[in-house]
Amino acid sequence: MKDLMIHVEQIVRPIRGDWSKLRMRRELLAHLQSAYEQERAGGLDEAAAIAEAKRRLGDPATLREELQASVSRLERLAGTRFSARGWMMLLSLGVLLAMIVAIAPVPASLTSRQAGSFASVTEVAPAHARAILVAGILTMELSFLFWYAFTTEFFRPRMRWPRVACAGIAAFVAQLASIFLVLFALTGHAASDDFGQVALAQLILPAFLASSGVVTLLARRPMKQWLELDIAN
Repeated sequence: MKDLMIHVEQIVRPIRGDWSKLRMRRELLAHLQSAYEQERAGGLDEAAAIAEAKRRLGDPATLREELQASVSRLERLAGTRFSARGWMMLLSLGVLLAMIVAIAPVPASLTSRQAGSFASVTEVAPAHARAILVAGILTMELSFLFWYAFTTEFFRPRMRWPRVACAGIAAFVAQLASIFLVLFALTGHAASDDFGQVALAQLILPAFLASSGVVTLLARRPMKQWLELDIAN
């Protein structure tokens, strides 16, 4: 019964956890249904039986605390999202890293090195190399943010495919751009051959994240009917 499922979801959804929550939902729903059937057999109408079954289950806040305490620390960590403070710390560290690179002296060997296996197309001046390297680092950090947005979208109650596609494309483009900028700054050459090899190796990350997302979707299929419940009321 949907009313009973909504009551269960109001208890379970705020819990920090992942793989244990489906078991919690099923156990609580089984208790509620059993109590509901007993009350109906005792002569109560549907609305009264539902209300009494909820009362017999216990206080939702107390149940939530008890269930949360039963979740392992590892599972709590897996179900915990980055806080705003955590994001600010990461962004601050990223900006600080870029600033350090911007003011640090760049060895001449990094900007005027003659190509070994690199096919020289364009030389870059030392002053410009520093700016290009900073741009590469900032673009790399941006790609991390996009990959995070891409991955976390699979864990939302209602996944939005347009956001998945946009975040994935943006992350991949930013990652390729960062590789090109960093290689260009460190070697002083636009090395198309080596860029292609490095970029191909970087496909490992998006392939891993995409496959993990598919596995997550398949694993969460039994929870779909729960996650689609509106528990606002």
